[in-house]
Amino acid sequence: MMWAERLVPEVRGILTLARQAGETEQTGPDTWVLKGRHYTLSFCQSTDTISLAAQDGRGELLRLQRPQGAWQPQLAQGLTVEDVGQIQKAHRLIHQAMHPPQRSRQVEMER
Repeated sequence: MMWAERLVPEVRGILTLARQAGETEQTGPDTWVLKGRHYTLSFCQSTDTISLAAQDGRGELLRLQRPQGAWQPQLAQGLTVEDVGQIQKAHRLIHQAMHPPQRSRQVEMER
């Protein structure tokens, strides 16, 4: 579960940013899916569940639920160091794409 707990903020962040950007596909009345090259993330609003599945045949790697207001891992199986690195990288990249660095006002004023 150590890897799973590390991934909670990244998985939540990826889904939140992807939904804000309109990158998720609504597959049901309360379900959204984000398909990437290596993983699929899904969110079910009615059960308050986030699922991370590998597309290489390993299936569901991580399931998060929010029973008491805080997201907690309910399932963590087969997560590797590579998975953790890939998810962290994806979160960083989508965050940078959604929040590009702003030029300082000083630089703009000097132009």
